Amino acid sequence: MNSLICYCTGALSNRILPLASCIEFSKATGRKLFLYWPTDRICGGCFSEFFDDDIPIVDEDFLRSLEPDHTEYHARFVASVTNDMNLYGRSFLHDTLNDGRVTLNDEPSPTSEFKNIVYSTNTFLGRIPPSLNKEAVRGLMIKKEIKDKACGIAAALGLDRSVIGAHLRGTDFNRPFSFYEDQIRPFVASNKNVRIFISSDDSVLEDHIAETFAPNIIRRNFKRYVRKNNEDSAWGNNTFIDSESIRDALVDILLLSKTNFKIYNTDSSFATYVQIMNEQGATE
Repeated sequence: MNSLICYCTGALSNRILPLASCIEFSKATGRKLFLYWPTDRICGGCFSEFFDDDIPIVDEDFLRSLEPDHTEYHARFVASVTNDMNLYGRSFLHDTLNDGRVTLNDEPSPTSEFKNIVYSTNTFLGRIPPSLNKEAVRGLMIKKEIKDKACGIAAALGLDRSVIGAHLRGTDFNRPFSFYEDQIRPFVASNKNVRIFISSDDSVLEDHIAETFAPNIIRRNFKRYVRKNNEDSAWGNNTFIDSESIRDALVDILLLSKTNFKIYNTDSSFATYVQIMNEQGATE
């Protein structure tokens, strides 16, 4: 059987979006799906720690064992290749690009006759209809203990569609705190009793927003935030996200999906993940 290898890089949501598309691509083309999911300082946990889906996991030895004459390699963005090498020390994509075998800025074709396709991106495939991409994201089987934890917290905090959801993306996005203050103020001005559930990867940002809008803010306790890999450097390319932080991020995605999700950074793949889960919640 022909194969499709989803080559994941980046943090959690940058892996989930392409994986969802690759699931649909493999179904449409009859290819067996494999997943390359390396652990590193921005994704410090294996796929099986967070999801119960039965997808075969491969390593770099597997990738290098593929016959080049029977394999095509695609990378949506050159940054995926350079970051893989320069930030995380993984040389497979870099070596393959140097050999002239990687097609950049393109997606694999459903009619490809190659036995194997290796594809690296951090977003959805354009060839897959948006509705199927979203369906595949929602179809991923988040671990029961993670879902149960989210349900318990949601009940304790009283989260529902009457609560405004806010994801305050900090760390590597380098937005000033006012970026989120300016989004929150209109909700508070129009309804002094509005309840706003906030979630952030940055504890300092979350604390600031909670203090600034104290009477209206709902937040959860005992959460693992993103840390700096090097405390003496700025946030850019300097995040450390361990397995527990990822589990807490999934809990926050589920919590935000139960709210009226309105406040976020539109460039955030985390926010995209929440929006997709939020649409499901609206129909339940």
